[in-house]
Amino acid sequence: MALRPFSLIFYMTKTRLLILLLVQALCFPALSGNISKRYKTYLSELGTLYFIMPQKMAKAKGCTAQKDLLFDVTCQLWTDSVTVAATVKSSLPVTDSIVKISLPDNNILTYPLEFIYRDLDKKGYDNRIKFRMPRQQFRQMFNGSAPFLLDFGKGNLFSFRQSQWAKEQDQMNSILEMMELNK
Repeated sequence: MALRPFSLIFYMTKTRLLILLLVQALCFPALSGNISKRYKTYLSELGTLYFIMPQKMAKAKGCTAQKDLLFDVTCQLWTDSVTVAATVKSSLPVTDSIVKISLPDNNILTYPLEFIYRDLDKKGYDNRIKFRMPRQQFRQMFNGSAPFLLDFGKGNLFSFRQSQWAKEQDQMNSILEMMELNK
């Protein structure tokens, strides 16, 4: 039996729609990634502690650091705070007492830096530093349309690459949302 022109168009549109839905269903999990590999949970006397695995931020324009930034995040639900620990490899020691976080909406957040250690090798300094901030402000960092900028002073500027921002933003927001649900 021959299909009428209208029936043929409807059949082709229906087939394309089904293919599009199938492709979307298969690709959606890949977009957000498997967040269970990005964090670990630990139980303590005070509550659940979330450790977000180390990740990299690229050197931003004007950065004088020797390598990309390596950082990890520890979230304490009972204090509603986040501790960010980072390793900055540079030719000079990090000596600034604050970290500046520039958000895409031109807001600047500042927090006191704590020095865990500084190590000198043949190529320069390994500066291990940390800062603590409220969890809601940490979440705000991942809500912008563009990546935020971390400034540890002396030209140590870091940001996510625009090409990786959507993935990082999606995965971090998924982890933070999961933490909210478990609170």
